[in-house]
Amino acid sequence: KMAPLGVSGPQALDILGNAYLSLFFVTKQNPKISQQALNAYGQAEKVDKTASSNPDLHLNRATLLKYEEDFQGALEGFSHAAALDPAWEEPPLRERQLLDFLDRLTALVTSKGKVKAKKLQHLQSSLRPADLGPCGDGRYQTPKGEKIPLELQPLSALKPGMNAAVVVLGKVVFSLTTEERVPFTFGLLDSEGSCYAVMVYNMAESWGVLIGDSVAIPEPNMKQHHIQHKGKSFSFSSIRVETPLSLVVNKKVPGPNSQAVAVVAYKPQSE
Repeated sequence: KMAPLGVSGPQALDILGNAYLSLFFVTKQNPKISQQALNAYGQAEKVDKTASSNPDLHLNRATLLKYEEDFQGALEGFSHAAALDPAWEEPPLRERQLLDFLDRLTALVTSKGKVKAKKLQHLQSSLRPADLGPCGDGRYQTPKGEKIPLELQPLSALKPGMNAAVVVLGKVVFSLTTEERVPFTFGLLDSEGSCYAVMVYNMAESWGVLIGDSVAIPEPNMKQHHIQHKGKSFSFSSIRVETPLSLVVNKKVPGPNSQAVAVVAYKPQSE
């Protein structure tokens, strides 16, 4: 555990933030580490107002915000970094990549993977209680080790945040990968015809799901996105999954080899 004792100078805080950023990507994207990095960057700005003019700080913070799925904040951060150093190619590249991802994702969610109506009906009607696997017989074990029954609910019944003692079930209608490959994103269609994006972190490069696979997600963490940036707007709902081991795919929990530590390429500003 890192304890920033006596760290107060803006440069030290920026270095601390970068250390937490690196740690975040080698500790299964632990949200507590992410928050510590964001706090360090924020403190650096408070201690020295010139830190607000540091494009590195804005790029690094935007990178974290993207993995926190604060896409609005990430886009604004990449844009700010680009404005502070127009010659640096990395910030506008990251901004364009994220805009492209959101553009493609929103189109796929809205069109339900562009799957034809007849096939959509077949996928919806083919869902069975047995597809819940270990999530459907009272054997689900919470992260605290408690075994509890889960109530099957439609995607439309989910509330923002963690939905305790709930499970959702659907069929995969599309998948979407990015240059960084993390997260693995797919579309989940439930029996009512709702389609949500599912973003899976900490997966091995070889892991994925196929169109038509049944997927159950226990205690889903749902988020509603409403993003506006440079004349573009995106609205969709998503479920965040921290590891493939939390899913049930085709009635089974994926094996241990489905999980891996994610790595992100960090390219500091050239002098």
